Amino acid sequence: MNAPKLDCYRSGSARLILTDPKTKYFAQLNAQVEPTAFNALSIHYPIQDQRILSMMTGRDVPEYMDHLGYDLDITQDDQLVEVGAGLGQFVPLMVENLGSSLKHRPIVIDPVQYDVVKTHLQTILDQFGNERVVCSLEQRIQEFIKRCTILLGSDVLHIRETLGNAIRLHPKTLLGKADAVVGLCGAMIQSSTENNGTPSTAKNIYFRRRKVREMHCLLLKNPPCGLYLGE
Repeated sequence: MNAPKLDCYRSGSARLILTDPKTKYFAQLNAQVEPTAFNALSIHYPIQDQRILSMMTGRDVPEYMDHLGYDLDITQDDQLVEVGAGLGQFVPLMVENLGSSLKHRPIVIDPVQYDVVKTHLQTILDQFGNERVVCSLEQRIQEFIKRCTILLGSDVLHIRETLGNAIRLHPKTLLGKADAVVGLCGAMIQSSTENNGTPSTAKNIYFRRRKVREMHCLLLKNPPCGLYLGE
């Protein structure tokens, strides 16, 4: 993929927004927080024919456990599905550590184009590597590029859809197949298929979370069993 020419928008001395005018993907960099904080680097991108904007971050494994409140007790024999994985570390680390010993390829359900993200991140380093904000996040950007490479590889099955569309389009691959389902916030913000386009409000957040949880559980082996790690 050819390197795009990114548009740069500054917000003070510690924030950058770098946009690809062709793909409409943009990265938001924030040097005011720790480089490993989930909001230090986020990717925003269009889904559903560019009518809806989604976003993703890249949590490290300890953040998964902190967020969920318990350990991720998953073995190399389990079929794992992660919904809205974004650039999270869990699946890439699992593949990196276990590789060919995995009985099943991990499945990632996420509408993002990892090849576009990888090119976008590399272009940030190439075109804006001297910016203070980029320098402070360089190691993090390199880590995210590595995760993209793993997620694009043959050891991972990436279904590039929102959760709702993935279930409708790939029922034989997904329904009742997972020993473990991991889902943090990803599907909650993809309201086009998960919540009929309804925006988040204090009144409907409970119902949105319940609907997403129900869809997550459809992926677990039937009769209902398995490990659901989500909100």
